[in-house]
Amino acid sequence: MMHLVCLGHAKCGTTLLDSVFRQSQLVATPAEAKEIKFFLPRVFEKHGARERYLGLFATANGAQGVGVTFEASPPYSHQTPEVLREVLANIVDILEDPRIVLCFRQPVLRAYSHYIHNLHSFALYGEGAFAPRPDLLRKPCTMSFEEALTSTSRLATRYATTLRLACDAVGRDRLLLFFLERDAARLGNWIAQYVGQDVAAELEGAAARSGTVFGRRPIPNYVAYGDSLHAFGSLPGEHVLYADAGPAAVRAALEAKNNWTLSLEPEEVVRLTSAYFQDDLRKCVELTGEPYFLEYLRPPALSETAELSPCSLLRDLHGVEV
Repeated sequence: MMHLVCLGHAKCGTTLLDSVFRQSQLVATPAEAKEIKFFLPRVFEKHGARERYLGLFATANGAQGVGVTFEASPPYSHQTPEVLREVLANIVDILEDPRIVLCFRQPVLRAYSHYIHNLHSFALYGEGAFAPRPDLLRKPCTMSFEEALTSTSRLATRYATTLRLACDAVGRDRLLLFFLERDAARLGNWIAQYVGQDVAAELEGAAARSGTVFGRRPIPNYVAYGDSLHAFGSLPGEHVLYADAGPAAVRAALEAKNNWTLSLEPEEVVRLTSAYFQDDLRKCVELTGEPYFLEYLRPPALSETAELSPCSLLRDLHGVEV
């Protein structure tokens, strides 16, 4: 039985792989949720672990006990090296034929995707908070992308660390590399190479439809009305009113969004990659013999852009007249 365990990295195609394999009757995926995080030391119990693990999986038609399982839990790769080493030891301990899947993306663009994702919470609720509270007024999110890149560990993930620990645990031959920019567009070939021709044939249609990165929704925005501040997004329920905030707090929140990085030009991607990730990418080549990592030192074809939720949504979606 082949077990594919995708450690991450987040924002690199883990959801894409999960969504395709969930359509298979030959590959079992976690039935209840994508990220089961079964092997994290804080929740892992060795006694009966294999039976419990396999019991979490089912194919698209509900079958269990098929020849291949696939799980994608990016939180595995967010851990410290010590914890990740324990995760890998747990995997090797209970699975007979584990294959470690590692997903990669241009590291600056992956970090930028995280940055935009974080703004969806921080811009509405305040830096470091995930529920409506006064933090937004006391400590609005003011970070530019580069500031976040240098101060947030999840944005500055080092691929070589994950690769080295995975190689030590299972060997290079059981390490399956997925490069989002290259392999999403030829996913059928990737599945045929690493999982099997029968699975690739079954998922041919699903794989062909998967060659695009999921769309990005607008970032929440701020609108001031008197001494009140409206923080609002592009989905129902994404609206918080901070009434009687006071002019100073309102002004600070409005000025904070001027610091947000809403676009990245190719030249800026190259500069940031060289400054923060070049050594890491070269170590990845040394560890794996895979030259594609060096493609990430080249400028991307297009700029990356994000947009703020338009003010019209405050009226049309949230029913607020200002």
